[in-house]
Amino acid sequence: MNEEKLKSFFRDALIIAFGVLFAAWVLGPSHIQYSGFLALLVVAMIISFLNAFLRPMMLTFAIPFLLTTFGLGAAGARLLNPRSLLGTLALFGIGFAFTLWFINACIFSLASLLAGNSFIVHGFGSAMLGSVFTSLATLLICGFFGVKRQSLIGDLFRNHVRLNPNAGMQNPPPPRPRPRREERPKDDDVIDI
Repeated sequence: MNEEKLKSFFRDALIIAFGVLFAAWVLGPSHIQYSGFLALLVVAMIISFLNAFLRPMMLTFAIPFLLTTFGLGAAGARLLNPRSLLGTLALFGIGFAFTLWFINACIFSLASLLAGNSFIVHGFGSAMLGSVFTSLATLLICGFFGVKRQSLIGDLFRNHVRLNPNAGMQNPPPPRPRPRREERPKDDDVIDI
């Protein structure tokens, strides 16, 4: 495994840990309790793994809901103004944002369940608020320090392993040159533009 990618994974987990710390500080112990910063690091790693594995599946299963909200948005826009494409898109965007918020809250709540007694979220409403404050804090931290977060596991599964067949090779073969236009066989049936 690439040492740079491993460092970025732990950096991102540390950023998420500070985001969870901010959410716990803002909401207080009546909503989120934790035993120490080490517990927050563990929860941040759990959230990173859940974001890499579970979040894409949840988004896939949310597609019918998103399409339904788009239909409701179109119906709502027609009630308000029959020619309002902007209203339809706005209502679709609100439905999409709410769906992402719900998925983030589910991941936050599941991370609390997996962490055990070292990290406790009191109720799903606290998970929804915690996910909002964690997202805001990580966004501010990344923006302030100019950090581009990337998921190590997501990067491995999405880009590196599946799309790059030469991954891990010391000397990958050079790409084959594309034949010039003069060298290509000429077909009389095809019109070149």
